[in-house]
Amino acid sequence: MCEAVIEPTFESWQERARAFLLSGTAPERILWTVRGEDAARLPLGIDPAPVPQTTARRVRVPKRFVELAKVAAAHRATDRWGVMYRVLWRISREGTCVLEDPLDADPARLNWMVQQVRHDMHRMQAFVRGAFSGRPRKMQTSRKFRFGRTKK
Repeated sequence: MCEAVIEPTFESWQERARAFLLSGTAPERILWTVRGEDAARLPLGIDPAPVPQTTARRVRVPKRFVELAKVAAAHRATDRWGVMYRVLWRISREGTCVLEDPLDADPARLNWMVQQVRHDMHRMQAFVRGAFSGRPRKMQTSRKFRFGRTKK
């Protein structure tokens, strides 16, 4: 087992995940930790993993996975990096059909994290919209129902 210490960004995870994937490191052998966050929870006896030496071979993944992973990286779950790597590992081994299976646990967890982040993003935009405009907004009322009277 090895420890992959990364910054809490998608780009940091992507760099290490690409190196691990090209070196053939299975997801069960990697413990993903965020620099500064998980230091107190690390089990003893795990060595930090050096960045694996990679060949020039490239692994192609669907654009949809990259978009999902970028959003899931913003989730606060501690296992998000491991889930993202497991899905990436399976895509590289089994193909893109992994993302379409609604009953598969790893893609379902990834999609759940993406839905949570998008929901939070929507709520932040909905409740903050117009709060800092500096001028009061006029109340929009229909002409027909203004003060309970109808215009004739």
